[in-house]
Amino acid sequence: MTDQLPLGLMLVDPPGRYDTLGTWEQYLAELVTLPPSVTRNAAISSARELIQQGETILTKAATGAVDKTVPEPDGAATGKTGRPDA
Repeated sequence: MTDQLPLGLMLVDPPGRYDTLGTWEQYLAELVTLPPSVTRNAAISSARELIQQGETILTKAATGAVDKTVPEPDGAATGKTGRPDA
């Protein structure tokens, strides 16, 4: 697949999904300097989406709006386990 990518895009490795927002913002800044292409535009779109998701999560965490509850295992709240003998 790398032989089909424009040379400029092959030189810019995307950060990992769990890298910092700063890393993603720097990656986006590098992408916009590359020559226009369909692949570049898709990478820019993906980077912007991940940055927006990260900013939303940070905003929720800062305001205390993050749901901190841990989901109950199936049947734990009712005592039903799904076993016929229970």
